[in-house]
Amino acid sequence: MNKIKILTPVLTCFSLVGLFGCSNTSASSVSSKTISSAVNSSSSLAVSSAVDTSNLKIVSPVGAPSLSLQSFMRDNSTNITLGTPKDVVLPALIKGEADIVIFDLATGAKQIAAGKINNYTVVGALTLGNVDIIATASGKNKQLDDNASIYSFGTNSIFTGILRSVYGLSSDKAIPELADTSVAATAALTGLVEGKEVDFVLVAEPQVTRILSQEGATCSLYANLTAKWAEYSLNQGLNGGKGYSGYPQAGIFLNKKYEDKSQDALINSALDKIYSASADFALNSGKNVLAAINEDVSAGKYQSNAFGVGLPMITKAASSQTNPSKVTNALGFASNKNFDFNKFYAEAKLSGYPAIKSQYLSSYCSNK
Repeated sequence: MNKIKILTPVLTCFSLVGLFGCSNTSASSVSSKTISSAVNSSSSLAVSSAVDTSNLKIVSPVGAPSLSLQSFMRDNSTNITLGTPKDVVLPALIKGEADIVIFDLATGAKQIAAGKINNYTVVGALTLGNVDIIATASGKNKQLDDNASIYSFGTNSIFTGILRSVYGLSSDKAIPELADTSVAATAALTGLVEGKEVDFVLVAEPQVTRILSQEGATCSLYANLTAKWAEYSLNQGLNGGKGYSGYPQAGIFLNKKYEDKSQDALINSALDKIYSASADFALNSGKNVLAAINEDVSAGKYQSNAFGVGLPMITKAASSQTNPSKVTNALGFASNKNFDFNKFYAEAKLSGYPAIKSQYLSSYCSNK
């Protein structure tokens, strides 16, 4: 069995899972050919399954974003490193040795602009919001407002800003961010952070499905943040009056050494694989990817919990029939690489989230 590198500190007894990931696209059974067509009809990606991408070194948060790497893990899981955003992924971006890194789009871009990350450019958004608001036992009968105790997770995460806008929270309202969504899930279950009572916690799928499926859990779903943002942005007349069904969360960062296009086929093939998996979740409840994961686990390619939680719970989270929010694409994957994140930043006017300057965008970025 290939051993995938999962690097993360010991946090709790609960399984770790990743940070990100929702657009409300109708899910149905869609073939691999249809998924590939959907990706390539709206992007410049060149399909080339014959190109060997197994030597690419990729780093991602464990959890939802890492599901887009299934085909790479099948080919050579030893080159895939999964871990917490703060302790594994951000340091990898700063170190600059990996070929592709998946990380919070806005945070990574700001680190590039600040000169803290020097070896990467922005390719595009991979996930468009997979965060739910969980009410703890103490928060069940409370309103989410400035008087409530609220916790988020990540590093200056965009969904914290989305929460402020949607619920009209004051700019000086403290919303501490926990290390990652597994720690947030523990806080939601226990209702405590460092011994202090908490009312509301932002948690990402598939951790939401996991904790709310536990027998005897006292926490409950308060709201799906992506759905609340869709409603808010529609009422604000954003996106030409149509509103936004998501917001840029996880992004893809490419090592600058590939910007000379000398390995164009390699990078196009790699991005095609990632976005094809993403489209499968966005348009098809991830049925093709999940079937492939089941095959890989049966063949001993990697362990069943490689993505942070087991396959049955991921499958439950991926379906609108079984996830707690009853929304399609609860894992929040983009259906293609063309989400216009700079248009979003300009319209959303979220404090601390400016447009990403063109010099920080990859030549493989469709927004450039």
